Amino acid sequence: MQSDADQPEQPSSLPSPESVSAGNADIALDDVSAGTGRAIFVLGPSSSGKTTLCAALAADLALPPSRYVTEVARHVMRTQGFSRDDTATYKMQAAIMHAQLKAEANVLKLGSEVEVGQQEVLLLSDRSAVDPVVYAATANVTTAKETQKRLVRDQAFQARLPLYQQSLFG
Repeated sequence: MQSDADQPEQPSSLPSPESVSAGNADIALDDVSAGTGRAIFVLGPSSSGKTTLCAALAADLALPPSRYVTEVARHVMRTQGFSRDDTATYKMQAAIMHAQLKAEANVLKLGSEVEVGQQEVLLLSDRSAVDPVVYAATANVTTAKETQKRLVRDQAFQARLPLYQQSLFG
């Protein structure tokens, strides 16, 4: 289990009506819209089908893989040796948040937008940097609120908030 002791601080419309399939569910995209940020983030608990839904959306929107961020948390856990036992730690949530922000930045650096009908989509992701904040806030540990505050105060997270405020979360 990881210790927190040595941690650093740190709407245009989509085509409608459409439907995509995610696992066993068909999801209608009637009147789905994104803000001017043209970024779409799918929310949900671990193993709830976010990546499957994003893959279906990416295919439906003909979005190139260079615009699609996926499986960041799993990659961080696998490569940095975290387990589910570490979910409540600042170290794990900060690592996931920073990796997500970096992945988003890499997509956003591409510059030119991909036209999808009248919609220009910059980014599609199966999570956001808000997710670690939520995991921290809802952890059943005495350090939950402090971990949440540290994550929210992070400069890179604060810099990303304007994009998030213009994006679709669903």
